Amino acid sequence: MPRMARGKVRRREASSVWKHRVLAVACAGVLVYALQLLASSSPDGTVIGLLSSTFSSPTPPTPRPPVTKKPIPEVASLEYELANNTLVMNQEWWHATEDSAGRTHAGISYWEHALAPAQLLSRHPNPWQATRKLKLLAGEWEWSQLRLLVVMGAELGLLTTTGALIGASVLTLDPSIRLLEVAKRNLEANLHVPEGQGVVALRKARWGSSIELGKLTEGQFRSADVIVLNHASCESILLTGMIQSASSVISIDTLVLVSFQGVEVCEELQALSRYFVLETLQLGQSIEQDVTVVAMKLKPSDQEEQQARPFGDAGGSTKHTPAQG
Repeated sequence: MPRMARGKVRRREASSVWKHRVLAVACAGVLVYALQLLASSSPDGTVIGLLSSTFSSPTPPTPRPPVTKKPIPEVASLEYELANNTLVMNQEWWHATEDSAGRTHAGISYWEHALAPAQLLSRHPNPWQATRKLKLLAGEWEWSQLRLLVVMGAELGLLTTTGALIGASVLTLDPSIRLLEVAKRNLEANLHVPEGQGVVALRKARWGSSIELGKLTEGQFRSADVIVLNHASCESILLTGMIQSASSVISIDTLVLVSFQGVEVCEELQALSRYFVLETLQLGQSIEQDVTVVAMKLKPSDQEEQQARPFGDAGGSTKHTPAQG
């Protein structure tokens, strides 16, 4: 065979082999695609298992464990000596930004306006004995311990915990949920109430609204023995509606303690002398330069001028039924 003819035959053979290879690859691709379609429609997963064992596939990534957010640690733990106990009160970073916090240093709030009335209550089983003038006007103290303490302003939970430690039932009110939550945590960390002692409740409240004490205490109390209103600002206690809410649980036998930062009694508080007998209490030397506590007792309501509602529509009448319980 001539050289020219042999060259043409070889080229034809090579072209034929190449075509067969291309056709084989195409058939294999069609087969894989068909098997994949079949696997996706297989209800029992049999073909899926076949595919995974016949054709290599990338190993699926190992699932990561869920990310758990670490709680932000407390800024500080403050210790207070109250009711024959060392109370450890934790506070968060945002406490220093609260309007009710008062004096702060390096981002830590000290809450002296809550500490001062807590000290008074822990030292005096009969709270009227903390006063000079008002105890002469108060009725006979018939109980061995404080029965119902209403705290307006949750702070760190100092007053709530102290009240529970001295055996009182305590109702703590505040518009801030996060303040109430921290106060509750500090209460639980410091308190072990013996069976048969008072109960503690922390509730969200809107200042200016009446407090349904009978409902909150299941009818056990209709007025408080002691009410503590604490805030960094004297004006805020009067202007935010706190005193209006307090008036709904005040009776002629209720001792009201108003505690705030500073030594100046604001004009709004002085104006309440029309309805209350006011007395500024003497505090310890270490705290009296920073905090003022004013004790108040409702004047007898048989005079015509005290039949009016001194706190506006939000408050209750000055005439209340004495505490029951």
